[in-house]
Amino acid sequence: MAVGYYAILESAFRFNKNISIGNQSDFVAEMYAYFSKLASRNKDAWTDSALDANEIKNITKKIRFKHFPIINIIVQVGILINLQQ
Repeated sequence: MAVGYYAILESAFRFNKNISIGNQSDFVAEMYAYFSKLASRNKDAWTDSALDANEIKNITKKIRFKHFPIINIIVQVGILINLQQ
């Protein structure tokens, strides 16, 4: 599954740039909150509510890890972005 490879690449990138896990999590959460906001405006989206960075960053039953540091919501947003192209 590709998400496993993305997790390896993301971790290697973070390590190479000497970025802490916390800082990387904050950055990724902010980036996907922006994508979520854009996706919520799409008339064909499965939901019209956007997730904020805290909702994305905090692991819950709804938002869980697929492969560290990739969470299921990132995979879902990525699918939406690819479907738009």
